[in-house]
Amino acid sequence: MANNNNNKVLNVPNLRFPEFTGEWRKCKLENCVNFLDGKRKPIKSSDRKSELKLYPYYGASGIIDYIDDYILDGRFILLSEDGANIIDRNYRVAFIAEGKIWVNNHAHVLLPNKNVNIVFLTEKLESLDYNIYNTGTTMPKLNQEVCRNILIRIPILEEQSKIGNLLAIINERIATQNKIIEDLKKLKSAMIDLFFHGNMTWQRCCIGDILKIGNGKDYKHLNSGNIPVYGTGGRMLSVSDWLYDGDSVCIGRKGTINQPMFLSGKFWTVDTLFYTYDFKNITPKFCYYLFNTINWLEYNEASGVPSLSKATIEKIKVKIPNMDKQIYICSVLDSVCNKIKFETKIVSNYNSQKSYLLQQMFI
Repeated sequence: MANNNNNKVLNVPNLRFPEFTGEWRKCKLENCVNFLDGKRKPIKSSDRKSELKLYPYYGASGIIDYIDDYILDGRFILLSEDGANIIDRNYRVAFIAEGKIWVNNHAHVLLPNKNVNIVFLTEKLESLDYNIYNTGTTMPKLNQEVCRNILIRIPILEEQSKIGNLLAIINERIATQNKIIEDLKKLKSAMIDLFFHGNMTWQRCCIGDILKIGNGKDYKHLNSGNIPVYGTGGRMLSVSDWLYDGDSVCIGRKGTINQPMFLSGKFWTVDTLFYTYDFKNITPKFCYYLFNTINWLEYNEASGVPSLSKATIEKIKVKIPNMDKQIYICSVLDSVCNKIKFETKIVSNYNSQKSYLLQQMFI
């Protein structure tokens, strides 16, 4: 790779393959693709009663269903036309759809010209900030006229293809990693079902019989420090003192009540987050896995913001095995969880690598 940071050559990216030297040309999106929006056709969910489900039915952010017919056959770029995701960016805005497909009216259909590499252009469109192109008022929208006039810079086809091939390799690795993580999560879920459901020989008890529940407190009187403060959304900041020191399972008192947290060491919790202590006949880690099998929303006591009381939690009936069995179950589940963390770190590194390349190899 050749670096352009020191040369300051205009109209070329900071990082490029050394065999390419020419400047990138500016053009409108409509000069790079053919808009096939006229071929789109929405189908109501009630009318998508498919028997074979042969072909993907695409919306603004990807496949939303499968049906028995198609309206397009080829390789296309789909660009979201409307939806909050255009601004929020929780999912891709631009993505490739190929083969026999059906597209509704929430995604623009773009067919790249022969002098445009589809992966290169897709990643370029995905990298754009669409706030400046938003034409919606209550709901974000990218109308066709605005999209046609989006200005981009592109190199010759050979350089586009080389960049596109590199990004395609990274995309494939990211997809593979995500599939590995998805499969591991399914394995974990299956193991939890196997371990925790249908065990008639386990001891039946109430949560209040096997642990105590502590209330979170206000932290604003404390100085800044290195003790983490947790709320229902996770870590908030760090302070100079701790509320509890040890292993604990935390559960929301108000707000997010269905996402137990396992904490270890010194920590502080705010008043919307309960913590647990003084465990009897149960290990803290087994308690964490047990808590993840409980449908906490079933015990919600409020009509507005979800809420739990200490008394309600203490009365919930559960079943627990002996300590040896608990330790064995935790060792198995911990190994899967650690594997998920490891694979997640790998995909995070791939995403960081891709983000860097997009910043350096595009203009």
